[in-house]
Amino acid sequence: MVLCYGMFDDVFSQWLDKKAAEIIAKIDKEKLSSEEMIILILKAQANHFAHLDQDLRREMQILREDTMREIALLREDMNRRFEQVEKRFEQVEKRFEQVEMRFEQIDKRFEQIDKRFEQIDKRFNQLYTFLQWLMGLLVSSAVAILVKLFWKG
Repeated sequence: MVLCYGMFDDVFSQWLDKKAAEIIAKIDKEKLSSEEMIILILKAQANHFAHLDQDLRREMQILREDTMREIALLREDMNRRFEQVEKRFEQVEKRFEQVEMRFEQIDKRFEQIDKRFEQIDKRFNQLYTFLQWLMGLLVSSAVAILVKLFWKG
């Protein structure tokens, strides 16, 4: 017959309780044998183990609850820190967007300056062409005057 550990434990505990009660009943009436003393010591140890087991389970439960509380606190702290990091990243992202907008404004200003230089360049070309024509008229007028003054013909 195969007994499982829990079943054996229950049967042994019942037997030990019964034997210990019988021995305790005759403590004052008779002298106890070595076997009976061993049974009482065994019962005391079983009670001690039972109390140790209860204490250990209670301590384990407290430890488990403390650990769960600490984990929850750490999780809250971690979430708070992640939120802070996320906010910082958002701030950095906004700064980059502002810098990008500034660069776009600078690009627009350079485009405007380029257009102004193109306009100035066209005006210089027009002025240069006008001055060439003017110079040509002056030279031809001067030649015409010189020809009239010095031509004998």
